[in-house]
Amino acid sequence: MYCITERLESKKGMRAKKIDVMKILYVLLVYLEVATARQKIYPVSYFSKYYIGILICIITFFLYAKKNRNKIPLKEKQLHIAMYLFWPMVAAFIYSMVLNLINPVPYSGYLSRSFGLVMYCLLAIIQAYCVYSLYGKKAIDYTFVAIACSYFTSIIVAFSEGGLTQFIKMLTDTSFNGSVLEMHEVAPIAAMFLFYFWYDFRIQNRPKNITIRRILICCIIILLSMKRIVFVSCFFTIILFEIILIFGGKKNKESKKHTKLMKFASIVFIFVMLLFVYMIRSGLLFAALSIFNIDTMARTDLWIGIKNQYTFSFFFLGRGLGFVSKWLDNNWMNLGIIGLVESTGLHSDILKYYIELGFVGFIAFFYYYLVVVTKKISREIGVSASILYYLLIVFQFLIWFTDNVSLYHNYQWIMYLMFFTLLQKDNSVLLNELDRGE
Repeated sequence: MYCITERLESKKGMRAKKIDVMKILYVLLVYLEVATARQKIYPVSYFSKYYIGILICIITFFLYAKKNRNKIPLKEKQLHIAMYLFWPMVAAFIYSMVLNLINPVPYSGYLSRSFGLVMYCLLAIIQAYCVYSLYGKKAIDYTFVAIACSYFTSIIVAFSEGGLTQFIKMLTDTSFNGSVLEMHEVAPIAAMFLFYFWYDFRIQNRPKNITIRRILICCIIILLSMKRIVFVSCFFTIILFEIILIFGGKKNKESKKHTKLMKFASIVFIFVMLLFVYMIRSGLLFAALSIFNIDTMARTDLWIGIKNQYTFSFFFLGRGLGFVSKWLDNNWMNLGIIGLVESTGLHSDILKYYIELGFVGFIAFFYYYLVVVTKKISREIGVSASILYYLLIVFQFLIWFTDNVSLYHNYQWIMYLMFFTLLQKDNSVLLNELDRGE
């Protein structure tokens, strides 16, 4: 009897060890997925993140199937979230095909580029779906470890390249722009984790000391990355969060106030985005930037260069999903930007989506994500979950003003992962905390 018990315990120990190995493998793969060429960990290429992302999908899928005895149980609400996130890209693609019939894009490979953007979105959703299916909300912890380790590697590389003196220059001297510390994906990803953990700190019943330590790590990454748009977006998002909590109501029967407040903020936000596009098209933004002597790192040159490809009008239909990147591929060499040696992003996803979807399509796209999905999550999961979703999506759109985050695979799939974990958020906690006035 003792031998049988000993064998069973030995098997359980081996099984636990095997699971730990797979978790370590997952962390390692995410660590490699977010790596940059400047870190010199391995020869990173543009498609490295996609290859590793597909590998993560395959591994987590088979582990999940094995865990469920070779069955793949589909969860209705999880599928709903996946569809909410994906169908706007499908709608944008169909709309783009119609636009191309009316006004064909004069660049070869446009249709494949447009379809490719839809597939990249699908890959990000599938990766998040597979990871969440296997690990649940624990996936957030494992992914955060990978992100923290990745940036810690950048700090080590920065010190090894020139010691403390050069490390300080990387933070203070603009000639070091693009250093190993400036990780374009990891900085906004760390900011997303900051909101996620801040939400846990303010709303959910989580161990305070652990959450505070995680928030501090996020703040260190954000500060050392020196991404101005991330700083500004963090500031406005946290203020918005506190406003929603303060003015949203403190009683269960008043919980609808949160949704109404978010809807009002969304309408204002969409108006501001349209105003931003108008100021670019009219030249008012460039005049304002000149008055305040703000260095846009050649972004204004890109925006001026593409100016003739659109109009600011209710009747502007758009040029189609993927048009901007194809235009840049064929015209970057004519923009006269010093130091630009290859095609680049427009560095404003707000402007990009306006050009591609048109005036009405632009409004519909952002209204869907900011208002419609928020309301759906509030009804299907709860008010608390809808607030976290809203914070994350608003932060992303704030980053979109001057960055290409919509093209960042790692940012997108990790954001989707956070959306899936909303299914495990306790909506009752929000209302209980507010009832106590906390």
